[in-house]
Amino acid sequence: MSAAKALAVAVRALVPVGVTHHVGQAPTGATLPWLVSNQSVPDIGSRSEAGTPHGQVGRVRLTAAAGTENGVLDLLDVVLPAFEGTRVAVAGWVTSPLRRLGEVHVYPDFDVTLTGGIHPVVGAALFEYTVTATP
Repeated sequence: MSAAKALAVAVRALVPVGVTHHVGQAPTGATLPWLVSNQSVPDIGSRSEAGTPHGQVGRVRLTAAAGTENGVLDLLDVVLPAFEGTRVAVAGWVTSPLRRLGEVHVYPDFDVTLTGGIHPVVGAALFEYTVTATP
């Protein structure tokens, strides 16, 4: 398994049991509520003078969707504490705890229409962590 994928799998494992979780995007017709995770390959924030990467930054975006604002807030109440401050363990890496960046804006998604003409409500949270490869 690649280093980037191993980090992604470890972060995905933080999703609490019982939460409907989709990686990348929710499939057409997915039943609400659900959580979608999207991750970046860690960005090289700095290098040694020899060119060796260190101080890499990884990010994960969690998007919660439900039929109502209260539904999204209930889902986020379960999911956000599972990520905030948690340090994932991945062979070959030293990681910092995940930290949420910015607010979680909760709003109706007017690009999607559900049965009955209503729009799902979504809220997205962005988490960041640093990683350093172990020698």
